[in-house]
Amino acid sequence: MLRAVHGGDWNADFTQQTLLNMLERFGLTVNNPAIRVENIAAVMVTADLGPFEKPGSRIDVTVSSIGDATSLQGGILLQTPLIGPDGIVYALAQGSLVIGGLAAGNASTGVTVNHPTVGRIPNGANVERAVAAGMPQTIDVLEIELDRADSTPIKRATDALNTTFGVPIATPIDGRSIRLQVPPDYRQRPIDLQAELEIL
Repeated sequence: MLRAVHGGDWNADFTQQTLLNMLERFGLTVNNPAIRVENIAAVMVTADLGPFEKPGSRIDVTVSSIGDATSLQGGILLQTPLIGPDGIVYALAQGSLVIGGLAAGNASTGVTVNHPTVGRIPNGANVERAVAAGMPQTIDVLEIELDRADSTPIKRATDALNTTFGVPIATPIDGRSIRLQVPPDYRQRPIDLQAELEIL
């Protein structure tokens, strides 16, 4: 839930219910008709959690309206758990929203620039749990995939790999992928191998 926004969506039933649920968690029981708040909005919060993020690190979050709010300008996101597809909380998001758009005027004569119902919170989420990913301790064969399929870059990358390591370890699979037979010196040093590949 986002509070202190300029164009909230109190008329949406789920916004009202969300606020009432939150107040109930704080020990306050309020009758639905007894309150009317214009500056809150129900929002969806998303983030990209990289494979090397660790607990305690910060990541950016994107916030978008899921009700009929006209603007999220000035909004402050209340603490929100970011849950993965497996139902586990991976991060907690909270903070002031930065939007790249604006809306002014009324429905008939208003002006809208960009998207005032979507914004970001830089470093707005604290990672609580790392993604179970990492490099294996030993690598014998590696497949490298380029951003786009093109035979010329594949040929150049293959030649560069073979020249750099001094032996023919790279073989093109198709117009986008290369199979790399990892040199014995690097088979138990995957991070060093990755660093060498990034230099090329």
